[in-house]
Amino acid sequence: MGLLELDPIKDERTRSLSVEQNKRLTIAVELVSNPSVLFADEPTSGLDARAATIVMRSIQNVAKSGRTVICTIHQPSLAVFSVFDDLLLMKRGGEVVFFGELGNACENLINYFESIPGTPKCPQNYNPATWMLEVIGAGTNRSSSNKPDYAILYKNSSLCKRNEERLKYEFMAPLEANTALTQMQYMFSPLGDNEKEYSQRSITELATPMRRKIYHQRHQKERHALSSVQTVYSQPFYKQVGYLLNRNLKTYWRSPEFSLSRILVVILVGIIITATFWQQEYKTAADTQSRIISVSFMLMLTGAYNLFTIMPFQIEKRAVLFREISSGMYSAIAAVMSDGFVEMPYLVAETIVGVNIVYWGIGFQESADAYIYYTITFFLYLYLMTSLGMFLASLLPDALSAQLSATVVIQVFQLFAGVIVPHDKLPSYYKFLYYVSAQRYSTEAIITTQFHGDLTELCIPNGMKITDAPWPFKKRINGHFCSEDGHFHGLGAFTGIVQNAEEFVYNSDNAFLHGYDYDDRYMDFLVLACWCIGLRILTVITALTVDHNKR
Repeated sequence: MGLLELDPIKDERTRSLSVEQNKRLTIAVELVSNPSVLFADEPTSGLDARAATIVMRSIQNVAKSGRTVICTIHQPSLAVFSVFDDLLLMKRGGEVVFFGELGNACENLINYFESIPGTPKCPQNYNPATWMLEVIGAGTNRSSSNKPDYAILYKNSSLCKRNEERLKYEFMAPLEANTALTQMQYMFSPLGDNEKEYSQRSITELATPMRRKIYHQRHQKERHALSSVQTVYSQPFYKQVGYLLNRNLKTYWRSPEFSLSRILVVILVGIIITATFWQQEYKTAADTQSRIISVSFMLMLTGAYNLFTIMPFQIEKRAVLFREISSGMYSAIAAVMSDGFVEMPYLVAETIVGVNIVYWGIGFQESADAYIYYTITFFLYLYLMTSLGMFLASLLPDALSAQLSATVVIQVFQLFAGVIVPHDKLPSYYKFLYYVSAQRYSTEAIITTQFHGDLTELCIPNGMKITDAPWPFKKRINGHFCSEDGHFHGLGAFTGIVQNAEEFVYNSDNAFLHGYDYDDRYMDFLVLACWCIGLRILTVITALTVDHNKR
């Protein structure tokens, strides 16, 4: 922030920034990954003189921090041109006509060209950048007279030979041999009045004090880098997660149509289900089954809404994620972890609101254990479905294909959860899906804890318990069989048998949810947690291996 002089505008929205401020912000974003080389392509284009000066001053601050800055420039002013240390000047066709240090007030550039016969002198107080373009025939005041071929002259000059020597000894030599560069030319040397004087000067004489200082500073940094362990990213892992989490929290807060709408939908679905089954008494098989269906539907609807809403939201910001990960700003693991953490407060809010509306409205068990199991399971399932949406958003190319795939997954989860079709009624070749369905584990954890120890007497399939059977049928019929009105009308008028709720739901050989087991409730938690962790891992893998960028 300080390097790019962004502290005065650190709390501003990007849409309120000027063009010059946005350019500096763009450079700052690239510096987050701590690059050794910064390339800026015409950073002053579209700016007035004052704004261009501010941008170039910021870029100069970056160069002073020890980074190499390569910058293309178009028709620079004198103030902007004087910021540069070195210049690579090419004429039409990409041929080099000058490559070296500019020097104070561009004296090296001016001396080089003026030493060439036929080159006009640079007028006093004239912009050297404009003058050099006119000299090589690229300026606005082009001369029709025959000009020297500055590209050939450069190839035959001692400046070119010295540049080649520098390339040979500095960039092609092993890193260990760089210490020998103290006797060699490190930077481009100032030029004398002519080529003869330029070529005869010793390297020590030609090297400016500032260049020697920069050289020693850079080599001290290189030696320090070799002696210390370097990481791929500019910030440690925990700081990456912290910064990304902070950014995601602000993004969610600024996107109420996504984040808060989910809470509103949970409230709406909870109210509808509660109104349908308000304080329901269950005395028959149908009553109990509807109670079970209310649990299943609440899980399915809220989980599906989270799944479908997270996918377009994640896909919308996926391009930024790919760009920032590829540029080394942070790791994919940090990005996925922060995406998971930012969901926590919103999922907790959904859970608290949704569970309390439905749980007390319908009239589930009042025991603390049953309530806690319901709450934890509901939260885990919401987190699972949200993680599934993030995984599909990173795996598939667009929101449409992700949502179509999600539809199939939801149908599999719902159909093979053991509620619509019991486990023992499934064909053998489909039974593996019963163990794959995540909704099966969440439903099992909730239903078995809700009906565990529930001795409420039910008439299966319907009717009312008979209590007035005459002797000698009293002992065998009263409390064991049902009729339409609860009275004994003969042995052929029975409408059902009496069975307690726990046995009817899961704890008998012919139970409605045969295959569910109360003893598996902790295993259900573990499976749901493994689903969540596995989906987060898969999301990391797809973020690293699948790239949906078209260019």
